[in-house]
Amino acid sequence: MKKLYSESEWLSERKKIFKETSERNLPEIYYEEKLYDRLMRIVKKSSVNLLMKYDNVLGKLYPQEVIGMYEKYLNETAVQTADRKTYQEWVSILNRMKKFTGGEIELKKA
Repeated sequence: MKKLYSESEWLSERKKIFKETSERNLPEIYYEEKLYDRLMRIVKKSSVNLLMKYDNVLGKLYPQEVIGMYEKYLNETAVQTADRKTYQEWVSILNRMKKFTGGEIELKKA
C-alpha cells in the first residue's frame, strides 16, 4: 500500500490508517513503519507475549525497559504455583534477558 503514495502523501495516509486500525493490530504496523517508540508504548501496556515478539528490535533501543518488563513479569508469575511448562518459559525469558545490554548484570543481581 505504501508504494501507491509519495513519501509525503504516505505520512498523511498513514495517520488515517492508524486512526482506523484497532489497537491490537497497531503493533505490526508500527513495527513495519519502524515507529519503535509507539510500538514500545503498546508493548508496555500489553502481555509478555507481545514483548517477546518484538524484543529483538526493542531490546536494542530500550534495553533497560525490556529487561525491566521481563523482571516484572517473572516476579509477578514466580509467586504462583508453576508447572514444567512455566519453568521452561521462565528459562526462555532469562535467556532472552541475557541478550540485552545490562541483562547479564541484572541476572547476577537476582
